Amino acid sequence: SGAIKIAGVTIGDAICWDIAFDGLARENIRHGAQVLVVQTSNATFTGTAQPEQQWRISRLRAVETGRYVLIPSTNGITGVVDANGRTAARAKTETATVVSAKITLGNGTTPGVRYGGILETLMVTLGLVGLIVSRRRAKGPE
Repeated sequence: SGAIKIAGVTIGDAICWDIAFDGLARENIRHGAQVLVVQTSNATFTGTAQPEQQWRISRLRAVETGRYVLIPSTNGITGVVDANGRTAARAKTETATVVSAKITLGNGTTPGVRYGGILETLMVTLGLVGLIVSRRRAKGPE
């Protein structure tokens, strides 16, 4: 788990693209994370859509987990996302600055954390069943 306790607060730590992996955020919450922190450097992706994509994934994780997400970046998007996925603070890309926002520590488990893995498995299974059925129909009677 990336959950670490600092000064009495349990932080769910993710590095850069870790935030894109569903199970990692859920695992941090299960280990008591009250806030998620996603430190990142997007230097390799300057001038691409990747920093914005990572920001949007972070917003999704905030909603899924019911936690604020703090994103410190050396050159991508630095900001704070509230537990409802709204931008609480955001710096311009590639700008040396400090952002500040009042946050609320989360607790408990959301349905997204509790059932997220089950729903993913169910959707993949239904997709595969649909693919198999459509291929059989396309072949016609044997």
